[in-house]
Amino acid sequence: MKKIALITGATGGIGLGTAKALAKDGYTLFINGIDDAAAEVAMKELHDLGAEAEYVKFDVTDEEAVNINVKAIGEKYGHIDVLVKNAGGLG
Repeated sequence: MKKIALITGATGGIGLGTAKALAKDGYTLFINGIDDAAAEVAMKELHDLGAEAEYVKFDVTDEEAVNINVKAIGEKYGHIDVLVKNAGGLG
């Protein structure tokens, strides 16, 4: 069974570093952010490491968007093993 990780705020900085570490441990990654240009760079870096990764764009301060995206990941894989709540915001 694949190990699944969702990392919010993962298009750069600590979030991307966490995603890279989880990729090295064999996790299938869902990286979250709201900056498409940064996500494109992050996805290239992850794919260059051999990671299986997808970008999911949503604002973590939007509860409905969070629920929709987490549900979609759950429906696709049946589980999420690791959730890293790295993104912040007031909401």
